[in-house]
Amino acid sequence: FVGGVARILLSEGLLAHFELAHEAEKQVHRLSERDEQGLNELDPLYIATRVLASPAEGLPENRAHYDQEDWVAERAWQARVAQYLTYCLDGGLFGKRLTFSDIVDILTTGCTAEVAAKLDRLVAFLLHLRRAGCSQPVPGDVSVQA
Repeated sequence: FVGGVARILLSEGLLAHFELAHEAEKQVHRLSERDEQGLNELDPLYIATRVLASPAEGLPENRAHYDQEDWVAERAWQARVAQYLTYCLDGGLFGKRLTFSDIVDILTTGCTAEVAAKLDRLVAFLLHLRRAGCSQPVPGDVSVQA
């Protein structure tokens, strides 16, 4: 996840500490040797919303069979995943060399439209934003920018 964020920033020349991309690549390589779920896919939103999408334990495999309690359990799981990934991104893995503040600064001070769109969706997921009156997160729909 953090490797994917580092790769996005590196591709735009926005990563202040270039060695982070190399460190993240080494970690991803170690994980991908044990890869069973496509963890070598580095899109951070893919990791957050697909690989870590639900706890599976105790929930029906098919969302069509979810009852209200199952939806609440899944949303609570997704909120915990977002909180943990925010911790990882906010200095939890690379200290002050890569923080959530860096991501927000890049998003608000200028980058390409493509990177802005990716970071916008990422920040919305990490903050676990929801539309007013909507109990389910909408990471692809919610925009942080005004």
